Amino acid sequence: MQIKGLTVVIVKGTSRAVLISERLPFVIKLPLIRLSVLPRTFASLRDAAEWRAAWYCIKRPFGSKLSMRWRLFSGIWANWMEFWCYVTTQNSFLQPTYFSLLGFINIQKKGIPVGMEHLHFRVQMENLIGSEVFYEDYHHFSKGTNFCIDGGKLKILDYGSSCTRGIVLKSGAAIQKNFNPQYRCGE
Repeated sequence: MQIKGLTVVIVKGTSRAVLISERLPFVIKLPLIRLSVLPRTFASLRDAAEWRAAWYCIKRPFGSKLSMRWRLFSGIWANWMEFWCYVTTQNSFLQPTYFSLLGFINIQKKGIPVGMEHLHFRVQMENLIGSEVFYEDYHHFSKGTNFCIDGGKLKILDYGSSCTRGIVLKSGAAIQKNFNPQYRCGE
């Protein structure tokens, strides 16, 4: 996509989209607000049991994966939590999030994702944080695309979920200290 002479690449995740330009030193993270969930959900309801199930999803607490509100607004929440985590902890393992407009727009320092092969990255992360913790948040810690090397140190780019933040606060310093970008499993 071109915006006033800037080439912008859009990378979509589960709950957010990231706008990246080669010429800018930051990325813009936008929530994906999935309004299309509503018509599809209500159009498919055929009987009282299905309506009760839909009502159950609407009433669920916000953080529950079954919550209708979570499906609609989790990107806003992830953006805000990512900003809040960085601002309140200043943890060196976090790629800095400079600004958030209440979760609707985040500005984060751009980082080039770690270029390791998936298997080698995944195995090293599992070894660094332990299998039990690794599989609690496999989505984030198995992919080099969620991390970058900045100033010679490994940093996490995507830390909007509560599980990810917990692992970062507990193990981030050790991961950063012991990460080896030349690691090859089985060697």
